Amino acid sequence: MRRDEILDLLLLEADGGLSPAESARLEEALAGDPMLQLERESIRAAWSELRSLGRSVTMRREVVDTALAAVSQQLASTSARQPPKNRDSAPSPARRQRKPPQKR
Repeated sequence: MRRDEILDLLLLEADGGLSPAESARLEEALAGDPMLQLERESIRAAWSELRSLGRSVTMRREVVDTALAAVSQQLASTSARQPPKNRDSAPSPARRQRKPPQKR
């Protein structure tokens, strides 16, 4: 088994998505290589640290609902289309200035 395949299995194991058949293959590959066993421990430690960081970042449901409502309201007010304005009734910078015809 190639090293990158073993590392993929180690990540699946740390995430909890390793099937029993893959687990057996992983154990066989790790049995003869102490460096891979050390890598297994470091991946497990890093993965558990990521999980704990993720838990500390999660927000309360009320905060999420309030934030979503505010964003939805802001999007609704800014995305409302305005009917096109007639150029003659527009403020002066937007009015079309007609130039006299040029002689050729």
